[in-house]
Amino acid sequence: MSEGLWIDDLRRKHEFGPSFGEPFPLEVIHEGVRYTILTPDILPDPERLQIRSTVRSDQFFVMIAQHTLADKANPYERGILLVAKCVGERTYAVHVWHELFAPTLGLLGLDQPTPPYGKWGNSDADDEQQAD
Repeated sequence: MSEGLWIDDLRRKHEFGPSFGEPFPLEVIHEGVRYTILTPDILPDPERLQIRSTVRSDQFFVMIAQHTLADKANPYERGILLVAKCVGERTYAVHVWHELFAPTLGLLGLDQPTPPYGKWGNSDADDEQQAD
């Protein structure tokens, strides 16, 4: 590989602290089983989050997602890495939430539409179009 590896490199500058609002329950289907992922209340337009890939163990649930803001005049797109810890039967709470550069999804092969993993990612308008 002559170009070398491209890396979405997380440096020391990041935030850590409590999420002050109620967690938003995200329903995600992984290998045919429905899980509840308790996500922080920091995401604007949560219905626009599309889970692109999932990895699960008894202790952790890792997701890579794509998120687009609803403002069509300035459609900001980004990737998000979420790592959740098991807190109950089929329930995980997100404790790691990092924004990825949008090109990272392409490098991982996750920038193309994929079957939905959960309810997020399909707005009401998308549901109406799919019903036609």
